[in-house]
Amino acid sequence: MKTLSTLFLLSFSIYAFAQENALPYHDLPTASESFMAGSVAARFIDGLGFRFYWATEGLRGSDLEYKPSKEARTMEETIVHIYEMSLLIANASRKLPN
Repeated sequence: MKTLSTLFLLSFSIYAFAQENALPYHDLPTASESFMAGSVAARFIDGLGFRFYWATEGLRGSDLEYKPSKEARTMEETIVHIYEMSLLIANASRKLPN
């Protein structure tokens, strides 16, 4: 239930923000002109963010509850998992513990 409340608050915050500003990854950022390890990794993350934005754009509460099988995660659980993995990657790139 805590997760659902957090997601609701996050969704509401995003909705309120989106009314005035475009959300991050609404558009794919311009690619760097250099091909160094950092710029390639950044472009990879940009691509993931762009695809995640459009894959989740317009989801409703009933969509978040969808579970394709008994063993599978719900859409909400999948989104939380992706968020947690994003934090893991961000911490690793800053050499912070998880």
